[in-house]
Amino acid sequence: MELRIDIWRCAYVLINKIHYIALICILVFAGAYYVTSGTGVNVYAARTSVYATTDTTFTLDQSRHMTQAMQQYVAVATSTKVLANAAELMGHMDGVTGAALGRMVTASFSSDSSMIIITARSESPRLAMSASNAVAAAFTAELTAITGRNMAQILDVATSYSLVYNAQTQRWRNCIFATIAVGMLLSMAIVAKEVLSKRVTSLYDVSLDGQIDILGVIPEMTVEKGQ
Repeated sequence: MELRIDIWRCAYVLINKIHYIALICILVFAGAYYVTSGTGVNVYAARTSVYATTDTTFTLDQSRHMTQAMQQYVAVATSTKVLANAAELMGHMDGVTGAALGRMVTASFSSDSSMIIITARSESPRLAMSASNAVAAAFTAELTAITGRNMAQILDVATSYSLVYNAQTQRWRNCIFATIAVGMLLSMAIVAKEVLSKRVTSLYDVSLDGQIDILGVIPEMTVEKGQ
């Protein structure tokens, strides 16, 4: 038997059920908002930049060599030794250790500015700024120890921070996503129920899917005595 979908009929059913769907969606949103209360915290990021030290007597090739060397030393910024030294420089603020800094700090080489950017992320903006500055200081000191010369210096210390993860915004997004998902699933269920329903709503439904001509339909009626 051919499955016939009447778009207008489905739309009519959804319109009639719109109050029911809206009520369920409101309850879902309220429930999701309540369940996610107190979950998630904001994350802040602070950045410190380190550049290769050059001399006015350096040739262009020597300057390029210094920049390439800096690029190769990016991994040193997040090495165990540098992170441990950075934790010491911070005075183990908020109980921070080298291992904890390893989860907070990343280092990358900026090809546009030929600098190493050290980024620290934390739930505390004060800790993020302190961590990025301490790692940068420990990194430049370690490069001096490795190369035997003042190879790098800090250009911009972290004096500000940025919000990189807004817990409240993400909470609203999750609640809205859950509400939309439930609304769509509920609408699909209502439409599916209507499409698969055996209820007769038109002559087409009793004409064997249009295979026979129907002049009319006489409904079965029960008449009580005395009427």
